[in-house]
Amino acid sequence: MMQIMSEYDVTFRQEILREAYAGLLNEFSTMLEYLGISDTDEQNPMAVLYWQIVDIYQHIVGDRYKTAEDLQKIQGVFNFLATYVKSVQ
Repeated sequence: MMQIMSEYDVTFRQEILREAYAGLLNEFSTMLEYLGISDTDEQNPMAVLYWQIVDIYQHIVGDRYKTAEDLQKIQGVFNFLATYVKSVQ
């Protein structure tokens, strides 16, 4: 079922997710450094994942993620990745 959100609510959730993803990128970058993985190594799945996270981060505020469902999806991605990073550290 589609959840209707006001423009303010969407913007508010986008900003919260953007801050959360900024922290995740910092932790992920630290993890890559600890593991000795370059974020420019296109053959390494962890480096590729890093750039996918960067892509989400760069597009959170804007038209790509503007519905409740869109935001819920990237919240789920964030939850999974944050749990993963914590388990690796």
